[in-house]
Formats: sequence, C-alpha cells, structure tokens
Amino acid sequence: MHGSSLCLKIILITAFFGLTACRTSSNSELKTDLGPAGNSKVVDQFKKYQSKTEHCDSSGTGTRIMLTGFGLFSSPPRNSKNVAYNISGLISRFMSTPAVFPSVVNTSTSVVANNFKHTQFAQYSHMPANAEGAKISQRELIIDQKPVTVCFILLDVIWDQAAAIILYESTLFKPERIIMSGLNAGEKQFGMFEAGAVNNATAFEGFKPSGTPNLDNIPIADTAGDSPVLPRGDHGIEQTITMTWDAKKLATFTAPVADAIVRDKKTKVFNVRGEDAARPSNDYICNNVSFVILHAIKGAEINLAGGKLRFGPSQNSPAAGSGIEFVEIPKAVADGIKSAGFFHYPDTATDAGQTMFDWSKVIAKAMIIGL
Repeated sequence: MHGSSLCLKIILITAFFGLTACRTSSNSELKTDLGPAGNSKVVDQFKKYQSKTEHCDSSGTGTRIMLTGFGLFSSPPRNSKNVAYNISGLISRFMSTPAVFPSVVNTSTSVVANNFKHTQFAQYSHMPANAEGAKISQRELIIDQKPVTVCFILLDVIWDQAAAIILYESTLFKPERIIMSGLNAGEKQFGMFEAGAVNNATAFEGFKPSGTPNLDNIPIADTAGDSPVLPRGDHGIEQTITMTWDAKKLATFTAPVADAIVRDKKTKVFNVRGEDAARPSNDYICNNVSFVILHAIKGAEINLAGGKLRFGPSQNSPAAGSGIEFVEIPKAVADGIKSAGFFHYPDTATDAGQTMFDWSKVIAKAMIIGL
C-alpha cells in the first residue's frame, strides 16, 4: 500500500487509500461522496451482502469480540511463490480456522503444529467467490483461560462498503470489543495500536477482490476542494477522535508475545507499540473505518455513499420515499461496545505458518486485556 499506514484500510482509507474527499452535508452527518456511479455500486453491493445467509450472531457464552482485516490491494507483499497477501486478512482467516489455530490457546506456551510451521498461507487473504464484500466466520475460543466468542471478518478494500459491513455485523453480533486491523506500508519492525482517527482522507481508489483498482470507488473532494471524512466544524464531528482502548496499555500487555516473534534469519525481532495520538499520515481506508465506527459508537448519524446509505439511532430513519437505505444501530448495541480500535501490522510479517501463529497470539492477547 501507499503511505505510511497501508492499512488496507477499512477506516475510510487510512494511509494507502486515504479517506479522501468526504463530502458531507451541513448537518454534521458522515457522508463520503463517491460520485453517482460509485455511490450506487456501494449501496447495491451492500444490499447483496445483507441478503447473504452467512452472518455473525450474538450466540455464545464468551465475551463477544469482532476482528476485522483486509483483502488484496494493488501492490501487496508477496511470498516466495509470488502469491500476494495481506497479513491483516490472513490473521482473521487463520484464527477462524480450527485446523490451524486451536480453540484453546495459551499465549505464552502454545506453538504452531510442526506440519504448518513453514506452510505459506497467502491464499487465506484472497476473498472467496460470491462473498459480496466480506467473508464471515464465528467461533468460540479460550485464550489464557478466558472464554471469548469471535466474529472474524475479511473485508474487501472498498470505501464505505467496508465500514458499512462492520456496522451491519455489529447490529447482529452485538460486540463488546472491536479490533480492526490493516497493513502499515513501510513499517518493518513495529505492530501499532493506533490511538485515534483523523478527519482527513486521501484521494485514492478502493480495490476489487482481485486486488485490481476499483475506479468507481474514489472519494470526491467537496466544493471547497477539501477532503475531510466529515465536514470540519460541524456540531458533534471531531477533527480527531480517540480510540476507546488504551493503546499504551495494550502494547505493554502484548509486548512479551510480540517480542518473541523472529523477523528474519539475523534473529531480529518484531515489537509492538501504542501510539500517543492519531497519526495524520493514517488517512486511507483504515482511518475511514475507524473514524466511522468510533462516531457510530457515540450515537452519530452515519451517512455513507453520498448519503444513500445511512446508519444510526431510530430517530435518524429517513422519510418514506427518500431513496435512502437505512440500518438502525440501537443504542444498546452502540453502548455495548466498550472498546474499539485499530491495529496496524508491519509489512515485513510473512505468510509462513510460524509467523501467522505468533501474530495470532498477539491479537489473541489483545482480545482478553482486562478480562
């Protein structure tokens, strides 16, 4: 990806896709304008996604946690067989697969099965056919003796569509914690727990499931030539919004697991860190999804796809005949999300089974902080 944040970005395009021109109405609504064709395609695709039978639900006895990651983009890392992958989507699929990630995990002592240690898992971040924007899985895990129910989501790198799917699945799954994730282009050593999201968007296209550019999915600048996610200065819309987790504490909590991951043959290791504040360079889809989800948790009205797709409390329901698709986010769902944030993987993390398992343990550790 491009830029320092390469988050395959579900947060309104954080680094590579950069939450560009988010034209919004004057009443503090969140509304990215993708142009007539782009807006219509996002709405149509979202409706197809809703009609699928594969969704998460609120069953299960453990703490409900949502983990999201992205699929392919234009210039992703490639393994030794020249197969492209995105580590964030890989981890989501890897952890959702019982054959490679056990249901009972000790983040200090569990190890990958010998027969998977050198297996390359790049294909796990490739979107299956007919996924309509996301691949969903749900399973029960016990992590360091803590029971959790996890909704795993592999997302296409598409402006507004990724954020809409996260919001929709939240209404069904009712998560208590949301961990969004992506790839940080150019970062070689650190996994980053982000501290906030910014009201800035990079004008860069989204990507089709194959990783080819989607030229109908590009944010358009507003009439002032500005590119905010939401109109600057509008009531209730923050220029910078903080994640609802403690990035520093998460880094400290997960560091022992991350520090054990070997990065290369010279025995260099990976590390994690918690950011002090939102990073202005994080302005692609990763930032997009974060900015949207964090505002939704606060009860804001969220208007996506040029205002054609709306999420929010019931009182924000559009008038009959408005042509606006509406999904209610009940107050109980928004209030129930106690922690939400974004994690960026370094772009040097490989698709080998050993590395996949070790980074999965980092995420697993992050899931249970405070439980």
